[in-house]
Amino acid sequence: MVVLMSCVSGEEGDGNGDMRVIMVYGGGYSCSMVAVRMKWVLGVELDNENGSGVRLFNEREKMHHNKESKTGKVVPFSVKAVWNDLCDDWHNVKWARLVWFSQCIPRHSFTTWVALQSKLKIQDKYMIVDHQFAQSCPFCLSQKDSHKHLFFECDYPNEVWNVFKGLGRLDHAPDSWPDLIEYLQQRPINKSVWSIIQRLILGACVYYIWQERNLRLFQEKSRPLVNLVNIIKKNITLKLNGLTIKKSRQAKLAFELWNLNGDGCKGKTVTNDLS
Repeated sequence: MVVLMSCVSGEEGDGNGDMRVIMVYGGGYSCSMVAVRMKWVLGVELDNENGSGVRLFNEREKMHHNKESKTGKVVPFSVKAVWNDLCDDWHNVKWARLVWFSQCIPRHSFTTWVALQSKLKIQDKYMIVDHQFAQSCPFCLSQKDSHKHLFFECDYPNEVWNVFKGLGRLDHAPDSWPDLIEYLQQRPINKSVWSIIQRLILGACVYYIWQERNLRLFQEKSRPLVNLVNIIKKNITLKLNGLTIKKSRQAKLAFELWNLNGDGCKGKTVTNDLS
């Protein structure tokens, strides 16, 4: 059995300090855990007489931990409780439902989620550590590469975006990335057919523009605008054809605009269309 520990505060072995339990494993016991920052009474005990002995409780013994740093309550040990203690508290962000919804395309949502946090590996991120590093946009070759420029101020991404603004009833949506997210957050986010289409459009445009940017930068390949538009449209259409959409006036308009099957296709997700 191996127990890795470090003392966060107080003197090691005096029983008063917070012990940082890093990992417990081995010895034939079915216990392996990671814990930080708070006082734990979880299967590990120090022998205070010499400060060196360690005993691992067996799984039949009741194990508790004291979450003084958060709720101040003693609760039974569970993986969920440990995970909540390990994680910092974060407020819900307004744009979460723009990205994550039951009808989303996961790879599109993931890329959009990263982009919304300005964490894509775009050139402006490297300028923080290297001020001499300056790479022009792979599309226009004139402006600096950045999140704001890529979505959707540059000419090529802007043309792609404007095609789908018409297909998603987003005619008045701005082209600036921060303004666009603020605009979409103010719109109804629900299970209506147009709300789903608009969020699918956002995710698909971000994903494929990011993909096209990387193709041009790293492989020196490029696709004509019409080809990229058709790829995005095909992916969104395939997703919409997999949904069961309630018949309504708005659904009929969407079917006609996107050339969808009017009878709806087999699928588990049902949209509550607002006519």
